[in-house]
Amino acid sequence: MAKRIYIVICMLLILLFSYTAFAKLINIPLFTSEMHNQPMPLWFSSVLVYLLPVLEILIVIALLMDHYRLLGMMAALFLMLLFTAYTLLILLHVFPRVPCSCGGVIKQLSWKQHLAFNLVFDGLCIWGLFLHDRLSNNKIIHA
Repeated sequence: MAKRIYIVICMLLILLFSYTAFAKLINIPLFTSEMHNQPMPLWFSSVLVYLLPVLEILIVIALLMDHYRLLGMMAALFLMLLFTAYTLLILLHVFPRVPCSCGGVIKQLSWKQHLAFNLVFDGLCIWGLFLHDRLSNNKIIHA
């Protein structure tokens, strides 16, 4: 049962990061404009325009490969925690404006819904890491 849950978590993360990368890449001009509207230095948002989709794709690739799945899960958690922290800062009114550069239907969420969504995926990443450790200790992770 743990192996099945682990696989479902990996699949959900693959779907999430594939979807968000694709949503950004399908309309780079819009994503660039939205990123340049973020409350951060222009040079940094310009770097993120290219860095975020590449990281999301690399996470997907890592999660698809047995040998790199743990790294992919850790990278997914790290990125999700960054998104969660940013969402919390928005909800705490740290920034003067709160534009959203999320892709697709995720853009339709309120900031509180964004936080809940991110926390669910943070929890899935943590659960996935726990299961990875448990399954690899039992030598059934690659079965």
